[in-house]
Amino acid sequence: ADVLVIAVPHQFLDELYPQLRGRLAAGAQILSLVKGMHLDGDKLIPLSLRIASETGYVTSMLAGPNLYTEMAKGGFAEATIGHTAANRDGAHLLQLLCTTEAFRVDLVEDLIGVDLCAALKNVVAIACGLGSREMGNTRCCIIRRGFLEISHICLEFFPSVNPATFTTAAGIGDLMLTCSVGRGQRLAAAFAAAEGAASWEELQQSELGGMKIPDLHNLRTVCSFLRANAALDHFPLIAATHCIAFEGGSTSELSAALRTAPPTLRRLAMTNTYNIESVDAINETM
Repeated sequence: ADVLVIAVPHQFLDELYPQLRGRLAAGAQILSLVKGMHLDGDKLIPLSLRIASETGYVTSMLAGPNLYTEMAKGGFAEATIGHTAANRDGAHLLQLLCTTEAFRVDLVEDLIGVDLCAALKNVVAIACGLGSREMGNTRCCIIRRGFLEISHICLEFFPSVNPATFTTAAGIGDLMLTCSVGRGQRLAAAFAAAEGAASWEELQQSELGGMKIPDLHNLRTVCSFLRANAALDHFPLIAATHCIAFEGGSTSELSAALRTAPPTLRRLAMTNTYNIESVDAINETM
């Protein structure tokens, strides 16, 4: 195979790697759809980088507000492919393969930024679900603060991430959809409504038919990473979400977190931006 799309749940990746090493064509491209993170000591490793390292193949990442049930009915959707600078031509190939009349795919030279946005938006979705009984104003505050904390994590710990990525389909687009109709926010809303009467495992069985979504894993992983780097206190919404989800905290802690000063996003003042390439621009050059 010259192109491989990986869309398995993150917990099955480790057993998949040995099956892929040396099995694809030389120069093959991997396109990851996996929304997760790997913690190695005190280091947070985006899964696209781990996939590339473990398989030996160049890897790009696709993410965006994509409900497949709607796409199957012909509804329009968009997504972003994040790629490395060295894989520009490979990313163009993936873009052309994925683009249809009803599916727009743009490119950004920011593999890490797209990967992190895809994983971290699931954490904010849990916060939105836990706050689902709040008024509309408060729910909007949760999404905005979550967007800020995602941005802050990316920019503080991964200096190569470009702020322009946050405005792509993989950034604010995916965040908005996941926080409004995503499975993670629906599961967290059920958890809040149960008021301690049902565990996450029981709710995954009753609400999702036993599906194990990555949202809870991502919340645990990012909090472990921030604790290991003595930084969790700088991310009050994420800290409150973890406390409610796993430490018996009250949903009132969300409002308390929103009252605190938001993190200072120093690098958002940077002026450099990536050229977001549309498939139309690519076609004009071919």
